[in-house]
Amino acid sequence: MKSSAPSDKVLLGHIRESIERIREYTGNNQDVFFDSQIVRDAVVPNLQILAESTQRLSDSIKATEQRVPWREIAGFRTVLAHGYSGLDHRYDF
Repeated sequence: MKSSAPSDKVLLGHIRESIERIREYTGNNQDVFFDSQIVRDAVVPNLQILAESTQRLSDSIKATEQRVPWREIAGFRTVLAHGYSGLDHRYDF
C-alpha cells in the first residue's frame, strides 16, 4: 500500500524551490522585503510552503540536522498562517 504523504525528497524539493524563489524576489536583501508590499506578497506564501514542508519531513531526516530549529520553524509557520496581517514587518522577523 502506497503512502499518500509526500516523500522527504519531494519535500526537500519544495523547500529548495521556496528558498530559491525568496532569494529571487528579494535579491537576498531583507530591505527589499521590508520596503515592498508586492515582494512581501510573493515571499510570504513561499515561507509558508517552506515551513509546512519542514513539518512534514520524517523524523529520521530531521535527526540528521539537529542544529536546525525545527520547533521554531513550525511556530513561525503558525504565525504566518494565522497572524500575518497583524505583524510589524520591521520588528517581528
